Amino acid sequence: MSVLEQLINLHRVDSQLRGLRARLDGAERLMANQEKLLATLERQHAELEMQRKQLQARVAAMEVEAKALDERVERLRHEANSQQTHRAYTALQTELGNLKSDRSNMDSRSLADMEQIDKLAEEVKKIEQAMAERQRVRDVAAKECEERRLEVGDRLDELGRERADAVAGIPEATMDLFNRIGRMYEGEALASIEEIDRRSREYACASCNVHLPFEAISKLLSPGGAVVQCPGCRRILYLQQETRTAITRK
Repeated sequence: MSVLEQLINLHRVDSQLRGLRARLDGAERLMANQEKLLATLERQHAELEMQRKQLQARVAAMEVEAKALDERVERLRHEANSQQTHRAYTALQTELGNLKSDRSNMDSRSLADMEQIDKLAEEVKKIEQAMAERQRVRDVAAKECEERRLEVGDRLDELGRERADAVAGIPEATMDLFNRIGRMYEGEALASIEEIDRRSREYACASCNVHLPFEAISKLLSPGGAVVQCPGCRRILYLQQETRTAITRK
């Protein structure tokens, strides 16, 4: 097997590997995205719950304070009724008025907090519903991801071994060239040759459409299968069997 034939075989293996990995990567990205969305909902839920609990604690504290205030008002009323002087009575009535004003303000704050608690409870309920739906989608994505792993896992291992065998027979310098071009074109280091006009011997790179001199075709037809690069995209060129047969029949 020539070096070019080995490169073609390696390219075939790599193409299959990329295809399988793309399918697996797609499933994993979908699951990761669902996990991220679910985590965002969980954070929002935790924040809303914390706000709700803080407001509930404040309302409870105000209830205790309000009870103490009511007891203070009741004592002052009894004291005011038992006062003998107008001055002392007036002072107690003034204090009672202040306490009642404080009590009214406290009721307003407590009512506002309770309304906010109700709103937060509604938001929490909506978030919980969204979480339940997102968990369902996440579970489906996780199942599909696991199925995809099982589906392609053995084949990936098999192709990995095939690739190692394919690489073993390729010279290091040629392998470096293959890898360098592959990094430029997302793994597509090879390009087939397209026949434009057989009679005029016009051929082009199937990847970038640059016209190729027939000298390049001759090199590929020569024994040993020379490594020839496209003058345009620099990919390694090869002849498909159909094109090769058509040229040699001419």
